[in-house]
Amino acid sequence: MTTIYCDLDGVIANFVDGAIEAADLPLTHDEVNQWDFFKPYMSSEDFWGRIHAQACFWEDLLVYPWAHELVEALRRFGDVVYCSDPTLDDESATGKIKWLKRHGFVRPGERNYILVAEKWRLSREGTFLVDDSLQNCLDFVARGEGVGTQFPQRWNDTFGHATVDPVAVVVGRLKSIQGLGGVL
Repeated sequence: MTTIYCDLDGVIANFVDGAIEAADLPLTHDEVNQWDFFKPYMSSEDFWGRIHAQACFWEDLLVYPWAHELVEALRRFGDVVYCSDPTLDDESATGKIKWLKRHGFVRPGERNYILVAEKWRLSREGTFLVDDSLQNCLDFVARGEGVGTQFPQRWNDTFGHATVDPVAVVVGRLKSIQGLGGVL
């Protein structure tokens, strides 16, 4: 059976809006067009310190409007396992699991999630990674036999992602590469 590893932050969990609010940044989600969007305003230490100071930051993130549709589409390709890299803050891992349960991605009794910094370690034949980080996708392919599919977002907008339906893009990519290997 095929396993689809689905990233949380930036794919189904709206980390960007949560971070903008927690760090009190003068931005909107649509204005974020790079990974370290906070750097013109503050240091990494200040940014992450403000996030970690927020009670329930991770479990209170908003769900992207396409999240449930994406997951249902991914389930047509195989088993969906949520895969996320928690920060070093004690609340990050727990908050991510609570978020998955709160929003119905993990049902009672299920444990279809993996928290890991090095997602490439999960790469095997018959596995796919859907992630907004191109580097995570490239590492997933380079270090194993899995396939990486970059989830389109403004901060990774190489091919005009900001103007497309992200679910349709991912589904189309999975259909075209299923069994072929590589990164799309």
